[in-house]
Amino acid sequence: MDSARRRMAKRTLESAPRSLLRRSLPYLNLLIALGLSFGLSGVTRRIMDTERENTALELELVQARGELEGIVFDSQRQIESLDGWARHVQEARRGDIETYRNFVEDLRNRLEEIETKNLRSTTETVAIFRDELGRLQKRIESDLEDRPQSAAEVFRKFEAAHGKGLVLIYTEFDYYKLREGKKARRRTMAGWGSGFFVDENGYIVTNKHVVQPWKFDADLAALISMGEIRVDENSLRIACWEAGTRALDEAGEPLIGSGWDNHIRKNLTVAIQAPDHFKIVDSELGQYGSDYRVHKLDNNDLALLKVEGEGFHALPLATCDSAAHLPLQKLDPVMALGFPRGQNGLESGIAESSPSIGTVRKVEDTIHITASIIPGNSGGPLVGPEGKVVGVVTRIYSETLGICITIDHVRDLLERAKASRSDAAHTSKK
Repeated sequence: MDSARRRMAKRTLESAPRSLLRRSLPYLNLLIALGLSFGLSGVTRRIMDTERENTALELELVQARGELEGIVFDSQRQIESLDGWARHVQEARRGDIETYRNFVEDLRNRLEEIETKNLRSTTETVAIFRDELGRLQKRIESDLEDRPQSAAEVFRKFEAAHGKGLVLIYTEFDYYKLREGKKARRRTMAGWGSGFFVDENGYIVTNKHVVQPWKFDADLAALISMGEIRVDENSLRIACWEAGTRALDEAGEPLIGSGWDNHIRKNLTVAIQAPDHFKIVDSELGQYGSDYRVHKLDNNDLALLKVEGEGFHALPLATCDSAAHLPLQKLDPVMALGFPRGQNGLESGIAESSPSIGTVRKVEDTIHITASIIPGNSGGPLVGPEGKVVGVVTRIYSETLGICITIDHVRDLLERAKASRSDAAHTSKK
């Protein structure tokens, strides 16, 4: 009996821990679950915070990429479409180039901000994007350097660089009505034209009819032939002003003496002119009618003025020895520069030039153009698509047909003027 009790007591003692363990196990599981829950909750929060940070930064990167892709990439947003962007940039003006460079710089700054946050998930993407951006910049800047300039760009640059080589010209001369006998009084005829420097020593080319209009005016020539009037050629007064300087006073009258002239400051002379070519015209004017002679409208309608000084801004002249070798052909864009309407075109009193753009209709002995030519333009330069002077604006036949003398005639006249001046200097030394 005692033995049985001892065995039962022993079994009871041995089973007590297991019973206690069985009874406490659910509580232990609950404690472990709670611990794991709190631990996992903290880990989850940290993971979610990191993901939110990554998502925000990746969104910023996507937005930065989107700005670039919206301008550069096509609808598929592929780098292969850069050619289309390059063609677009080729048509851009200089201001657009600066805008593009500023845009690239802004994107670079944004990429640097993203990189400084050291996100492993975006590092590779940022590096790829930076490489793409660098290649894009080099590609487009190369295209910008190599792209052909538009005619408008060439002409705009020409006027900005060489505008001060233009000259506004004013001429006047006296004439008398002979039928008034002893009571004949002096009258004055005036006109305006354009010219431009052809070398740094002060030679200015213009049309002969600008400085000697009585030779070309058919009505005036007829009256001279009939003895109605007499022109005092020695009374010729010429004044000219460099573009950008004041040419009119407050009353709108020529400000003689502020530029160059042949009668007040006497710092201007007519250096040389092309030979006169006259033609005889039958006239029915007057009681008996009379034939008269008037200057032909040809390539001899040129004159060179010489002003004192040196270092003048000479316009770049195209190189050619004849009209046949002129770097110009039909439909090429051209720009006529000068001072249309002369005095009436100077609203501020400043000799401000007014360009006119057109195309070449044909090139033969003279250049025919569609650019608008207005009285006052005579003697101004005709600029070709290469940014050099190819001719001298001379006359019009209609609103859409202007005639220009080719620049080779100007070169010939300039050589003659310099040779004559050199011979005169050599003779005076003897």
